[in-house]
Parts: sequence; structure tokens; C-alpha cells
Amino acid sequence: MPASTSSATNMSFVLTSTTELASSYDIQSSSEEAAISQYQQCSYEAGIRIYKQLLGDIPEDGLDLSNIRIWIQRADSRMLELFKEELVAMIDQSIQEINSKHGQEQESDMHCLLKLAGVMTMLSPSSDLLPAILRLYVTLEIFPVNQVNGIASELKRCVREIFQGQCSLALNGIYSVPRGGGIHNITSYMMNYIKYMWEHDSLLNVILAQDDGESENPSHDGKWTRLDYFVQSLIGYLDSLLETISKYQSTEFQCIFLLNNAHFILEILEKLDMKSALQQSWITRHHNQVEYQIARYLEHSWEPILSCLVARKNILFPCFHLPPLTEFYTMLNNNCAVQKYWKIENPKLRQVVRKTISSRVTQCYQAYLGRSVKNQKRAHYTSEELENKLMELFEG
Repeated sequence: MPASTSSATNMSFVLTSTTELASSYDIQSSSEEAAISQYQQCSYEAGIRIYKQLLGDIPEDGLDLSNIRIWIQRADSRMLELFKEELVAMIDQSIQEINSKHGQEQESDMHCLLKLAGVMTMLSPSSDLLPAILRLYVTLEIFPVNQVNGIASELKRCVREIFQGQCSLALNGIYSVPRGGGIHNITSYMMNYIKYMWEHDSLLNVILAQDDGESENPSHDGKWTRLDYFVQSLIGYLDSLLETISKYQSTEFQCIFLLNNAHFILEILEKLDMKSALQQSWITRHHNQVEYQIARYLEHSWEPILSCLVARKNILFPCFHLPPLTEFYTMLNNNCAVQKYWKIENPKLRQVVRKTISSRVTQCYQAYLGRSVKNQKRAHYTSEELENKLMELFEG
């Protein structure tokens, strides 16, 4: 066999062997992943069986929770998520059974719910647990006070810790400005959470009501005594966060980002059915913020372009400067090329900003063209064409 043929055959063998090896490795890797996934699923199912047994073994008085506390401390995050889901489902089922008895509930029903409530208070407080905690709190009110005082205090503690956690999201989170400068996820989340809380303001005000010995200062160490005090703190933290994460952007882009978010906050605040004197101050502040960001955006994005059309006097070395219209068109096209990919999410707000820009720019443009026939002959756009171009901005 010629050397070249032998070499080709050997190379073919090597390639074939490598391909088979890679294929074999992929199959083995896939099998291992499937085995790990199956093992994890079995572990989770076993874990669920264990904690259900632990719940069942808690004494009727619900006082000895040591075993389940140890289990919670040792469980991984995924297991705890499953645990929370199952626990909330069991609490809802228990509440449903109690409500179906229309005041004829038994002592065993109370003990069952108290056990579940006790376990709930051992979990790390998270915002998704608030609805279940509120349902628990309402249901426990039908039981004798001496039986539920302790657990009610623990549920209050959980609510306060959830509120503090919400503030920490704004104070300590690391975020970036979304592409296009639209509404940030943290803004949407926070405001929708505020909307949910305000649907339960009466109950939350009871829970937040001042306890003996607590400070009169509503914001002292997170000891909010009314829901509107908490909302005021949370909105303040959110506003500061949005300012902070946008400060490294260009001024024009920062304006659009802050405009989007201020307008979204304003919309939610205007829709809340509040009975708080603080509401109007929040609305006024964010309305002013919307107006301010529009004016600031125009100043930094369009006034430099329009300055090309202002009569220039005492310019040094005019031969090194572009003609006014040429410079205007260059800056205009650059601006439009970039900003048509920015996003103003609310359609009505988008039209307001577009028309504000269009009115200002076309007014200056028409004034410049009207100064001489020479300017009119050099024009690339009619006023209508320029307006149409500007109305394409902020589609994202």
C-alpha cells in the first residue's frame, strides 16, 4: 500500500475513533446528567415525605418544633422551595376546611393550623410568603386570643422582616439599565408589590400597628407603624436606586430611562385606592419628575443640534467649520440613528415626547430656512419630512 494511502487510512481511523469516542462521551455525559437529575428528584420526593412525617409528628400543642427546625436548617435551597410550596398548599387546605365549617370548627382544626403557622414562621421570610401569612393571620382571629397570641406575634415579625427584605432589594441589589432604557424589572416588581399590599391595607395596618415600647418614629429601625410609611420608604429607596444605576449612562439616555420609570411609578400611584395624605405628595413628586426628565432630555439631546441653526458671530477660522445646515443634518441623523432604538414604553407618553421634540425642532428649522432663499435651496428635508423622521423615535 502506498504511503499516502496508508496515511489517509490511519487518519480516517483516527477521525472515526475520535468521533466515536466523542459520541460515547456525550452519551455517557448525558446518562450521568439524567442519573443525577433522577437522583435529585428522588431526594426531593424523599425529603417531602420526611417533612410531611415531621409535620405529622409535631405534638398537638404545636410547641415542640425542634425536629423540623433542624430539617429546615439542613435542607438545600431547592428543597426549601418545594417545602414552601407544599406548606402553603397545606395551610390553604386547612383554612378552607375551617371556613367550610362556618364557626363549627374543632379544637383539632385550630391545633393543625397553629402547627403549620409555627413552621411558616421558621422559614426565611420572603415576599412570596406574604399572601399566605395574611390568610393565616385573618383565620387565626377566629380562635381564642390566649391560644394564638404567640403565633400572631411571630407572624407580625415575619411581615416586618419581609418589608425589610423589600427595602434591601433596593438598597443592596446590583442592577443594570435595561437595553433601550425601558421600565426596569425592579420598578415593575416593587410597584406591583405595593399595589398588592394596598389591596390589604386595613389588615397590614393592624399588623404594623405600634406595639408597646416601640419608637414613635415611623422609620426607626424599620418599625413602620402604618403601611403608607413603609410605602414612602420603599418608593424613596427605589427612586435612589434608579438614579444610581443610571448615573454611568449618557445624560440623554439616563433621562429616557428615568422618565420611563417615573411615569410607570406615577401610573400605579394614581390608580391606588388610598386614604393617605401622603399619596398626593408622591403623585406630585413623580409628575414633576416626568416633566423634569422631558425638559432635561430636550436640553441635552436637541438644544446642541438646534444651536447649529442660530446665527453665529465672531467665529474664529470659519473656514474650518461646516456650514450650519450640513452640521445640523449630520447631528440630526446621528441622533435619530441612535435614539430610534431607545424605548419609551407607554404609547401616550411616547407621543407626547415625540411631539415636544418635533414642535421644537421644526420651529427652529423653519425659522432658519425662512431667513434666505439660499438656505431653502440647501434644505434636505421639508418640515413635514423632518417631522415624520422625528416621529420614528423611541420604538425600541
